[in-house]
Amino acid sequence: MLEVIGPGGRATAFRGARGMTGADVTIRRRSRAERGVWRRLDEIIRPLERALIEDFMGMEEEPTVRAAFGYLELSKYEAQSLMRPVFLFAIEEEQDREGRWPGFQRIVVSSATTAGELDLSEGLGIWAESTRCSG
Repeated sequence: MLEVIGPGGRATAFRGARGMTGADVTIRRRSRAERGVWRRLDEIIRPLERALIEDFMGMEEEPTVRAAFGYLELSKYEAQSLMRPVFLFAIEEEQDREGRWPGFQRIVVSSATTAGELDLSEGLGIWAESTRCSG
């Protein structure tokens, strides 16, 4: 019943001057379920806290943090052996008042559950860097 988040899980149609020129649909089939255990809140938000310190410490304006919760589905170009529930955080800084430089955004993904011997980064593809050293 969770929403699918991430770059995958989309149906995209392409329209040209003469009408629809193509469509792209990626479907991942679930073969089995893994029984998971919820991680503690401090473990889940640790990668977010680390990103705030690394990228946003000392900035004039407070960044905006947006959050989503759901199953992470990778793009069709990445192999994915596991779809797992995650918290996806978007940390955003607006463009400066004078318009001298663009805003900045960093995406952090944190696994919401752990399952047996599975690594916390399993199923996260390129987003796995968010989980490194998160304990």
